[in-house]
Amino acid sequence: MVVKRSCCVKGVHVACSTWVSERSGGDLFDFEADAASESYRIIRQDFALSRTTTWVQSGDGVQLLLPDGQTMPQNTPGSDPLVTMRRKQDGFWISAGTHLARSRLRPSLVVKDLPGSALVLRGGETIKLGAARFRVRQVALPGCEAPVRPNLKIDSTGLPCNANPEPMEIMKEKVCRICMQEGPKEDDPLISPCSCKGSVQYMHLSCLREWIRVRQQPSDVDKAGNGFEYRPLKCDLCKGSYASGVRHCGDCASEEPLLDMPCVKPPFVVLDVPGRYCEGGLRRSCVLSFGENGDKELRLGRADDCDLRILDASVSRWHASIRLSQDGVVLEDNASKFGTLVEVQGPVPIDSFIAMSLQVGRTVFRFGSPEACEHAEGMQEP
Repeated sequence: MVVKRSCCVKGVHVACSTWVSERSGGDLFDFEADAASESYRIIRQDFALSRTTTWVQSGDGVQLLLPDGQTMPQNTPGSDPLVTMRRKQDGFWISAGTHLARSRLRPSLVVKDLPGSALVLRGGETIKLGAARFRVRQVALPGCEAPVRPNLKIDSTGLPCNANPEPMEIMKEKVCRICMQEGPKEDDPLISPCSCKGSVQYMHLSCLREWIRVRQQPSDVDKAGNGFEYRPLKCDLCKGSYASGVRHCGDCASEEPLLDMPCVKPPFVVLDVPGRYCEGGLRRSCVLSFGENGDKELRLGRADDCDLRILDASVSRWHASIRLSQDGVVLEDNASKFGTLVEVQGPVPIDSFIAMSLQVGRTVFRFGSPEACEHAEGMQEP
C-alpha cells in the first residue's frame, strides 16, 4: 500500500522514551514495563521541530544538537549521535547517527507501532525479536508453479574436496566407510570431505549426502509444499568441518555443492539464525513454507510449538508472526514484551499521515504528524 505524502510539511512532533532499569542491559526497551515497579523508570522527552537536527545520548536520556552546533538544553562532551532528522524539499528524513552507520546498534522500526502492527518484509533485512537478531535471506512469493531450490548460505570453513583425488587404479581399492563397498561408482565418486585419514578417509558422495540428510532430519522435505531446516554439520570422527563443495577432475572452475538440498514450492521465506539462539549452538538456515495454499501463519517465539523457535530469554513465547498478504510477506508483532523490530537499511521518510517509531538502544523515538506537532501542548520549537 502506497500512502500519499503531504507536499507541505511544517514540522514534526517527536516523543522520546528511554527505559532505565537496574536489571537492563544491551539494547532492550520494555514495552510492558509496570509503572508501579521501582526497578525501572522511563525518561520521557518531547520536541516540536521544523529543521534539521540530531539527537545525542546524554546520561539516562537524549538531548538535541542543533545544526549550528548549539545544544538543547546542554551539551555533554562525548555524547554519541543516535538519530539525525534532515529536512529536505519533500519533507523530513530519518537516518542513523554517524557512528552508528556501521554499528550493530542501528535504528530499527518498531513493528507494533506501525498500522496494524505489521510490516512488509524484504530480502536482506534484519529482524530483531528482543535481543535476538536474524537475517531474512530470501522472500519467495507465489507465482512459480514448480518447486525451487532455496537460497541457502551453505558456507564452510573447509576448502573444496576433489572427486576421486588419486589415480583410478588406487581409488578402486579404497573403501567407503559408510556402505563398505570398494571403489567409486558410475557418477558417484569417492571423496575425502574432512580431516579423517586411513581406512575411514573416503566415502561415496551419495552416501555422505544420505547420511547428512538423515542427520538433519528435515520433516517431509520430499513434499514440495513443506519447508525444512539446514544446520552445517561436522564430522563425527575428526570433529572437523566438511568441505564446502566437490570439484571433479578436469573441471577446476566449477564446484558442485556437497549437499543435495531439496526444493520447496513458493511461497516461503528463508531466515538465517545465529547458533547462540539454537539448540546445539550451530547456525541454521530455516526454510519456512506458507503451505500449498499460502494461508499458513508462521509463528516466531520461544515456545515449542512455534515454527521458528528462538532460545533467548528476551523472546516471548509467541513473539511475532509472518503471514502472506496481498502486499507481500508481512511481519506482525504479537504484543511482545521487548518488541519486534526491523533494522532500517537507509534514510526513512517521515510520513505526514502515519506515526512511526524508531528504537535505538533503550530509546524509542516516536515521530508524529505535522498536525500533532501544531496541536501539541506545552512544547515549543527551539
